[in-house]
Amino acid sequence: MRTRISGACLRVLACGALLLGGGAATAHDSAVADVDRTVSMWVVDGRVWLSYRRQITEDAALLELDHADADGDGRISDAESLARFDAAAQAIASRLKLRSNAGELRLEPVGHAVLDPAFGQTFLFSAALPATAADGWTLVDGTMREHPGEERYIQAPDLPPGARAVTATWSELPAPAPAAAPHADGDGTQPVDPHEDHAVEAAFSLTFPR
Repeated sequence: MRTRISGACLRVLACGALLLGGGAATAHDSAVADVDRTVSMWVVDGRVWLSYRRQITEDAALLELDHADADGDGRISDAESLARFDAAAQAIASRLKLRSNAGELRLEPVGHAVLDPAFGQTFLFSAALPATAADGWTLVDGTMREHPGEERYIQAPDLPPGARAVTATWSELPAPAPAAAPHADGDGTQPVDPHEDHAVEAAFSLTFPR
């Protein structure tokens, strides 16, 4: 049966269907492995804001259509599309770690994803800054462990009134090793290869405006 989509969902498809880290697709599927990401940050009114854009391939967009029809009725409704994007935002937020010498901030999704015709998806996140001054800020993104690809920090092209940009330099961190997998017979564990994709996390050293 051919999947049908509503007018609003057709615009979603034209801009790029949703890519989630999980489901039937794995990090090594050719259609989903190459994901390019750009990050920008700014502060305004005691909050830090993070814009997170990822660009997927056309093949990945088409592949994801098969997963968007949650109720299996052959249609992708507006509600199903929003649910998928909101779930993607929560998944991204779970992999973002904003740390300082004062502790770690939890970045929460704000609004819905904004799509563009180049198969790009932009998500917005925010968190309240600590009441006392903090230093040693670092942003860690664990996405690279599951979806290898380029990740860049850029200056936001259009800042809100009164906002000040956060600057950053790129680095890579060794990712925490996943738990060893049990053997098929349940005896012992399977060693983890430290050279596999999970061994790297994207990290940015941040400088907040004073």
